[in-house]
Amino acid sequence: MILIGCGVVFLTVHHFSQKKTDPLPEKETIEVTATPVPSETEEPEQEEDVKEIVFEDEGMDEVMSSPEEEKLQDEILTLIKKSGVQGIDSATYLKDQTVELNEDDTCLYFRLSDGSTLPVCYRKSSDKFYLG
Repeated sequence: MILIGCGVVFLTVHHFSQKKTDPLPEKETIEVTATPVPSETEEPEQEEDVKEIVFEDEGMDEVMSSPEEEKLQDEILTLIKKSGVQGIDSATYLKDQTVELNEDDTCLYFRLSDGSTLPVCYRKSSDKFYLG
């Protein structure tokens, strides 16, 4: 039963990590799109100033080490900058929603200041994060 439950959670996270739109209008999703490389004749666009995000990560030290936490925070900040979403100034770790799928995979959730939830899967063996 535990393996079936873990499989369902993993498939759900995998489903939401794909670039599918959510049919429910009350949920917000952050969509990241690739930016084309500007040609030599185009002027480079100036990056908008995105202020730093305050991370409230109480309890994350039980799941991962400090260097891993810093890497995750950098990846979340990069995702938000690339998405162009404005007004996000904090991300709160939701400790009670953390799910350890197996010894290698852990799913964490963050509540962003705009009210949306950002799921993150972490694979220890490859030291990779899968956002969204």
